[in-house]
Amino acid sequence: MNKRTDPKSFWENKILTWENGRYKEKESSSSMLENIANKSSNSLRFRLEITKVLLKDHIIGKSVFEIGCGSGMLAKDLVYMGARQYVGYDFAASAIEKAKLVAQEQNITDKASFFEASVLDLPDLEADVVFSLGLVDWLDDDEIAHLFKVGQQAHFLHAFSEKRFSVSQMIHRLYVFVSYGHKTNGYQPRYQTTQELADIANKYNNHEAKVYRNPQLSFGALFTSLPIVS
Repeated sequence: MNKRTDPKSFWENKILTWENGRYKEKESSSSMLENIANKSSNSLRFRLEITKVLLKDHIIGKSVFEIGCGSGMLAKDLVYMGARQYVGYDFAASAIEKAKLVAQEQNITDKASFFEASVLDLPDLEADVVFSLGLVDWLDDDEIAHLFKVGQQAHFLHAFSEKRFSVSQMIHRLYVFVSYGHKTNGYQPRYQTTQELADIANKYNNHEAKVYRNPQLSFGALFTSLPIVS
């Protein structure tokens, strides 16, 4: 039996190219499937923008933690919006290295810091707000539980792929299988219902959770305790 792909190795080799393709559209891939996915990632770019909208009125003077931060693409914006502190965690060393370099270039190192750690290695977070964008799609239930446990005093916002019927999700499932499933021996993103997330979150966090949906997010959604703008 083939061994399941190691998640850390997978993302060390993928994260920066993935960010460029999905968010910046600057770097082409040798894979036709990846190039198609890159061009169809408007929902992810919208996710980035709506996250800033949902966070902006609730982070002034606050400590904001992003888990699965990648290269820290939102760090500068959140600091400029008034966050007292931005802390990013990611288990890909390549992403953390780039995030630190970019923070130096942007002159935000007095307020933004980055650390390499897996979700299960996260300490208790002294945070006012904890958020992630797509991270929970790649976590098992124990990891999701730890994510809520270490940030149990904080408000939260987590983007996820909501399990529901849609043509776009059917296409995505096919893309996931072709691009990941048969190559990584089962390491691939998952789809979850809101109730499945709520059942875990409610064990550790007393903040009432809501769900933000928007057609521009496709089958994505935001699971959050923050007020939702109309």
